[in-house]
Amino acid sequence: MITRYDIENGIIIDIETVPEFSSFEECKKQKPALAASFQKRAKWYADNEYRCDLNDELLSKIYFEKAPIYSEYGKIVVISCGGFKDDEVVTISFSSEDNEAEIINKIMDQNIAAYNKGIHNLSLFNQPYPK
Repeated sequence: MITRYDIENGIIIDIETVPEFSSFEECKKQKPALAASFQKRAKWYADNEYRCDLNDELLSKIYFEKAPIYSEYGKIVVISCGGFKDDEVVTISFSSEDNEAEIINKIMDQNIAAYNKGIHNLSLFNQPYPK
C-alpha cells in the first residue's frame, strides 16, 4: 500500500527514446554491423509477433517500434522527473541537448536528489541504456 510518506519521498522518472537513425536504411549506411544485428532481432519479431516473413516494409515498422527500447539502436531524447513535495507536484525535464552542468543545476534547484524512492517501468528496456 502506498502511504503519503511513500509518495512524498518518491521520484517518478519517464525516459523518452527514439531510434538513433531516421530510418533503417540510414542505419544500414552509417553502421552496417549494427543494422545487421538489428535485422536479426527484427526477424525474430517478424516470426514470433507478426507471424510473417520479414520484408522491407515490416523491417522499417519494427525499426521504429523496437529500436528505441534497445540501447544499441536508440537514443534518449528527454528524461522527465517528478515527485510530490508539500502537497505540490515538482517536475523537471532534461533534453539530450542539456549539458551535465545544466542537469545538475536543475536537479539541485528542485531538490530532486533528496527523494529516496525511484519509480520507473523498466520492463521494456534492455539495460544499461545510458550512452
